[in-house]
Amino acid sequence: QLSNAQLAERSMVSPQSANEMVKMMEQRGWIARESPSGHGRMIQIGLTQEGLNLLKKCDEAVVVVEAALLAEVQREDQGPLYVQLKAMVRGLSGLTL
Repeated sequence: QLSNAQLAERSMVSPQSANEMVKMMEQRGWIARESPSGHGRMIQIGLTQEGLNLLKKCDEAVVVVEAALLAEVQREDQGPLYVQLKAMVRGLSGLTL
């Protein structure tokens, strides 16, 4: 479970932008929100079947893109490249857009 602020931080966007993204995904039918009884303002968000189908398509697209990106990189260079990319992502972790 994540708060709106935590979701925003992990997505590297402002809390307002995270809220707008959640609203847009709900309008498109990709997620559903519900308020568990007795939890005040807390809202749980889950993927709908349409959202799960879209996620599967996105996962498949990522596999294709990763294969294309690594096609010209020697296998022995892929590990160090991954380490460097992870370091770059950590460097961006405090950035909000």
